[in-house]
Amino acid sequence: MHNPNRYHWCRMISFDQNENNLLELNNAMLDASHIQDGGKIAEISKSMHLCRTEIETLFNELEKLTATLEEKRTAFDDQLILIDRSE
Repeated sequence: MHNPNRYHWCRMISFDQNENNLLELNNAMLDASHIQDGGKIAEISKSMHLCRTEIETLFNELEKLTATLEEKRTAFDDQLILIDRSE
């Protein structure tokens, strides 16, 4: 049987870890639903929400970092072209 108190580790971990945690939480939710444990369902639901929120936060940060990388890569490539032309 799953202990819903152990599902509060969704913050500050990797995307893959959050995905794995969400899968485990989903299984725990199925178990809790099967036995109609309302308290457990509520706690697992909150933990699932935290995992989803953290995944969304990580995706947003990835998008920002990817945009920054592309800007820097373009600037670097432009400088490299100028250097090549001056030689």
